[in-house]
Amino acid sequence: MHSEPQIALSITNETRAQQWNVVAAVLVCVALPLVVFASSVLDMAAIWRRSETFAHGFLVMPAFIYLVWQQRAELASFPVRPAPLALLGVLGAGLVWTLGTLAAAPAPGFFALVGMVSLSVIAVLGWRFARAIWVPLAFLIFAVPFGEAFIPKLMEWTADFVVEALRATGVPVFREGQNFVIPSGRWSVVEACSGIRYLLASVFVGSLFARLMFRSFARRLAFIAASVAVPIIANWLRAYMIVMLGHLSGNRIAVGVDHLLYGWVFFGLVMLLLFWLGGLWREDQRPVPANAQAQGSEVTLRSQAAFWRNLAPMLVAILTIAVGWKVATVALIRTGDTRPVQMVAVEGSSGWRSMGGEDSAWQPRLQAPSALLAQRFEKGGQRLTMVIGVYRNQSESAKLVTSIHYLSRLIHNPWQLTSDTRQSIQLGTSIAEVNTAKARRGEDTLVVWQWHWVRGRITINDPWAKVALAFDRLLAHSDTSAWIAVFSVDDHNGVAAQAALKAFAAEMGPSIDRALAETAAR
Repeated sequence: MHSEPQIALSITNETRAQQWNVVAAVLVCVALPLVVFASSVLDMAAIWRRSETFAHGFLVMPAFIYLVWQQRAELASFPVRPAPLALLGVLGAGLVWTLGTLAAAPAPGFFALVGMVSLSVIAVLGWRFARAIWVPLAFLIFAVPFGEAFIPKLMEWTADFVVEALRATGVPVFREGQNFVIPSGRWSVVEACSGIRYLLASVFVGSLFARLMFRSFARRLAFIAASVAVPIIANWLRAYMIVMLGHLSGNRIAVGVDHLLYGWVFFGLVMLLLFWLGGLWREDQRPVPANAQAQGSEVTLRSQAAFWRNLAPMLVAILTIAVGWKVATVALIRTGDTRPVQMVAVEGSSGWRSMGGEDSAWQPRLQAPSALLAQRFEKGGQRLTMVIGVYRNQSESAKLVTSIHYLSRLIHNPWQLTSDTRQSIQLGTSIAEVNTAKARRGEDTLVVWQWHWVRGRITINDPWAKVALAFDRLLAHSDTSAWIAVFSVDDHNGVAAQAALKAFAAEMGPSIDRALAETAAR
């Protein structure tokens, strides 16, 4: 009479034990790469801590663990079948991490680390198991601090909307780039106005909400799409509201601290409305089928020792691959080109005469170059300045390719940026694409052309430059490269400055390349 309840209790305990086993197995697969590459984890955490834009990163791992725990009954029903072919993916992810580290480009390494985590789960537990938790695994992408590349476009959209909305409400506007003037004063759309903080926070929370509140793929996708669109539109309205409040109050409110306060309050109200509407359409989670519990009971009749013994070879293989890449990367960093840079000045040619010295009109603020050269040139009344920052044995704190070096960010007060684009120019005997910017200071116009010199090539393709520099370090070659800008100032609309830069680039291109080649060889 009493035997059946005792057997049922035994099966329940076995099932619970198997659920703990599979959750623990997932966490071990996740932990192995994170522990070996702890330096990258700490780098990400440092970004989460210092930047409000990425502060949600601290919540990603707790959310991942919760989502996996939610699926524990379902996961316990799947047989564990290691997938050795996935180790090739782990190997490739390790290579990407190494290249990112050697190029002092952390973002590729961050993405590679997240990819390595997912591939480790596949390798150890199998494809079927991984497919069951692909959403929690994909959720780990939110730990990577990315999104700054969208800032210029978000700023442009915000400025477009605000200007058109002001005109539609009868406020006259004069616009130059991301700056505009209305009768009550001057306004600028800066990076803080891009709305990237609101967007990333909304997508993170919206994706988690969609996973927890909806079952159907269509509803989840629709809510995630709304969590992308709503903060963008809300940011446009927020910016317009702030400008109008300042305009109507004679700039007494919606400036300074009020500016930020009104922005966050408005954003919070909009997001509360979004989640309230989403809650009206929630779907209760589908219960775990009875057969899943039965399957889980059968699987858990195997001993826990046998379960972990089955996983051990793949766990050891993953650990070996990760440690191997880590050791190889440290060794390659130690073999970097540590020679001090001996800068070679650019010689004048084709009538251009070097005048020496810096131009007090504007100096770019480069991040810790190994050597910095500023030269002024003159020809037939045309005058300009060239600045070259050379980088060698690059690191995270001193590297050529970084968002800090975006030309638009280097135009600082008292100059007001009016345009930021790219154009093709004649540089010596070849055609090259360069970054260009214009800025205004009173009646003066500053025109700047900028490009990189990597492996003797002219480029503004940052991803290519990072990969090229990474492979140079991987092959134990020198990573000497340069950031180059030429600029001129005139007191009109920049036509004379453009003409001077055009003539200089066409006639002095070979001299610049020769000086850089000699510098790299020294």
